[in-house]
Amino acid sequence: MRPSAPQSQSPDRSVTEKLEDVPLKMLKSHGETALTNLQEARKAHGKVLRRAAQLAGFECDKDIANAIRVENVSQLSAWFSGTENPQTWRFEQHPALGPALQAAMHEARGGVLEVRFPLPKVRL
Repeated sequence: MRPSAPQSQSPDRSVTEKLEDVPLKMLKSHGETALTNLQEARKAHGKVLRRAAQLAGFECDKDIANAIRVENVSQLSAWFSGTENPQTWRFEQHPALGPALQAAMHEARGGVLEVRFPLPKVRL
């Protein structure tokens, strides 16, 4: 008996994986059909990042850029608009934006996030 050949991944998943790190300009020049799905996913994630900044209490993009050490505010705007892949790790490492990002992602998925803090023991 011969060993069976490995099963291939679903076509949608493999296309998405292949397109994750490909610049949009490159996809446009090749007429990629999955481009609109990728753009929509980036825009949706940009909205989540924007919501995280709101939840963390940031009022302007310049403050956010300074907090996550992004040199150019236009870079941050590109992440929010979905024109570039965001460096989400910068948000995750920030003490206020990290938890806010998790809350915004749960909110975007329609879920409820319950946060519990340990209460100190009080002697009466």
